[in-house]
Amino acid sequence: MTGYGKRMAALLAAWLALAALAGCARRDPAGGARKDTDSGHVSAGDATGAPEPGEGIGGGDGDLRTYYEERIEEMKQTLLNERQERYISEYEYRERLAKLEQELRLLTAGAELDTAKQVAGQPETEHRREPGSLLPRPTPEPVVRPTPLPSDSFRYSIQDGQATVTGYLGGAGTVAVPAEIGGCPVVAIGDGAFRGAGITAVILPDTVETVGWFAFADCTELASVTVPASVRSISYAAFENCTKLTVLCGRDSYAAHWAASYGLPVQYI
Repeated sequence: MTGYGKRMAALLAAWLALAALAGCARRDPAGGARKDTDSGHVSAGDATGAPEPGEGIGGGDGDLRTYYEERIEEMKQTLLNERQERYISEYEYRERLAKLEQELRLLTAGAELDTAKQVAGQPETEHRREPGSLLPRPTPEPVVRPTPLPSDSFRYSIQDGQATVTGYLGGAGTVAVPAEIGGCPVVAIGDGAFRGAGITAVILPDTVETVGWFAFADCTELASVTVPASVRSISYAAFENCTKLTVLCGRDSYAAHWAASYGLPVQYI
């Protein structure tokens, strides 16, 4: 049994003992916590530190019950605090483990990239150690943003002067979503808008704030999505079955935290 388990077992045993004594005090206030002057035997009440009836707490059975009830409430709070501390420790452990796994994926990808560059006779990637990181991280490659596609490549709706992309009519390859459609800012990618499309990369404009349910689900060739800091919501299964996906986003952005929570590779831009 671990140290935590032993500590919890001891607390539970003490709590149950106090509860039993409190029950005895209610049934027979004179017989549950008394010292036998003839034999010198100490009852269970003395063993837990409880005063005898008539000693130090007024002498009434009501005082004795109050003593046990207060002790039981203290024990309950102690148990609750122990559970909360255990939960916090496990949560921090999982967060740290996820971060290390992410760094390992980045290192693996960096090693593969450098190997490919060596074979091609190109200079290796410059590396630097990030603050708070145990492992070095490759310097991100500069992002080249292609020209946004024309509006007729998309289905869309407009409401209150704001556009939502509801479908994609173009072909495979890289898709740069325009910042405006129909003269209105594009603020959302609608539910299932790109679902099953054969696209390989998506670049969202800095006007987009939300990405809907299953927006890019089943885009099995999708290798990267560039998410601006303006995005504040990515709905359930937005990138379901996008097994090749890497999220390109700003450090400490909503997208970075979202990707980390799903264990997706992240490249900071």
